[in-house]
Parts: sequence; structure tokens; C-alpha cells
Amino acid sequence: MRPVTVTRTMVAAAVGAIAALQTTAGAGNLLINGTLASGGVATLDTQRTVGLTSAGNLSAVNFTLTGTDQQGRVISEVLAGPNANTVSSVLNYKTITSIAVSAAVGTNVTADTVTTGSSQEIPIDLYVNQINITLATELTGAANYTVQYTMDNVFGGAGPFNWNTVAGLLAQTTNQVVQLTQAVRALRLLTNSGTGTVALIVTQAGLAGI
Repeated sequence: MRPVTVTRTMVAAAVGAIAALQTTAGAGNLLINGTLASGGVATLDTQRTVGLTSAGNLSAVNFTLTGTDQQGRVISEVLAGPNANTVSSVLNYKTITSIAVSAAVGTNVTADTVTTGSSQEIPIDLYVNQINITLATELTGAANYTVQYTMDNVFGGAGPFNWNTVAGLLAQTTNQVVQLTQAVRALRLLTNSGTGTVALIVTQAGLAGI
């Protein structure tokens, strides 16, 4: 296949970027009123995970996040609230359209951007002989990144999928080139921390199977 490149540029995390400090009198929705919000929708710089932060114990309250990913697919998940900490989503969001709470939020909570998140999935052709995939990364800045693969069918929905680390591409902070000779269904680029730009270039060689 022709080389496929995904690029992720991560800026610093921002507390309250999705929803500023607020409480609720009971079950309902948080206001999407952070610095990234417009018209009740928060649009993030790139697809990434979302954090909920509170100095109080909100672990008995369920927060339902709803939004879209980089491909425009509607995604949603339920998180138990934070307990004097930050809890992060499993899914990666490009937009947040609502945050519903199951009960009163008695101490202030914010919805934040964090410096972790993954790219959209890069499907791989399973039907070639002698699988040979070259993975090259190019880093500008001080980001820490990992490349992962899955054997799940990424065409079957938005996930979450089961991801495994590509050998040699765990928590990297420099440019790398790795050959992958096992059959996989998809790859993704995960940014773990820091800021900067990481590009993943995927090139698959091989002959079509019969």
C-alpha cells in the first residue's frame, strides 16, 4: 500500500477547557462552558482523552460523556467521578457535546483536556503474503509516544478495542524505524505525555493473497 501518515500535535493540558468549575443541584447535565466551548460544544485541538477533576469525593456520581471522534463517529462512555483527583476517559474525543451526571455534584468539578490520547485507527491489509510493514516515526518537541496494534475489527464500530504495544515502540522520545512481520488488523499512534508533534508513517509491502 502507499505510505499512510498520521500526525498528532499535542499542546499543554488545560483544566476546565471543556467545562469550567461547577456544581449541580441534582442529576442533569454539566454546562459545556470551558475555553474550548462554543454553542454548548467543546471542540478539541486533536482527538484525545478527557479528564474530570475535583478536590472532593464524587466517586458515587456517574458522569456520562458524549461526543464524537476524529472521524465524526458518535461515542459515549460512563465514568465514576473523581475522588480528590482526576479520572480520564477510555475513549478519545474530538468534540464533547454533553456530560450528564447521575446525581448532585456537591463540590466543584471541571472537565479538562489532558496530554494523552490516540490517533484514529490505520487499517492493515491482512490478505497479503509475507506481511512486511515498516513503521517510521518522526518527532518534533518533547512528546512521549507509543505505537499499538489490534486484532479487533475496527470497521465494526468506534471501540473501545483491545490494543497491544508494537515491540520497540513503547514510550519512545526519539525517531524510530521498526519492521512488523506479524499480521495485524490496525495500528494507532498513542501520545503518553509531553507536547510536540509526532508523525507515524506506515508502509505495507507484500503481494496480494489468493
